[in-house]
Amino acid sequence: MATAKKTLSRSRTLAPGQSSPAAEWFARLTVSGQLLLFGGVAGVVVAFLPLVSLSGSVVEFPAGAMVIDDWRGLASVVGYLAAIVLAVALYPAQGASRRNHLWAAVGVGTVLVLLGVWLFIAAARTGGFAYAEAGTLRTGLGAMLNLAAAGCVVLGAVWKARQERLV
Repeated sequence: MATAKKTLSRSRTLAPGQSSPAAEWFARLTVSGQLLLFGGVAGVVVAFLPLVSLSGSVVEFPAGAMVIDDWRGLASVVGYLAAIVLAVALYPAQGASRRNHLWAAVGVGTVLVLLGVWLFIAAARTGGFAYAEAGTLRTGLGAMLNLAAAGCVVLGAVWKARQERLV
């Protein structure tokens, strides 16, 4: 009998055929929830990528300015963490989804897109300057991927709103 059970941790065992609560929750996520969750997690990771990069004729290296170094990037990280929390809140373990949190997710996604565009424009304005000894300053990968992560968050939130027939 003891060999028929899978052990998750020291204090909890699952019978054969049962899955963990985290796996059950992830299975409840639709594509909209997965986009919302992926956008939030990706946005937090992207915040540590370079906002601008300095490229020389011999070697390329980051200029040291990350997305999170700018106040818009820091505000975006807070928004991405909120998107992760809202992904959990919109797909609860028991019962129907909480529709009143849905507009918060759409609002967070919209603010993230606006901050991402603003940050990208700010990075693009600094890019293109040639420094005689160092090379050329260009828009970094973090500024571009920040926009993509914000797009995932807003797309997931609007998609969920359409599923709930709110839009």
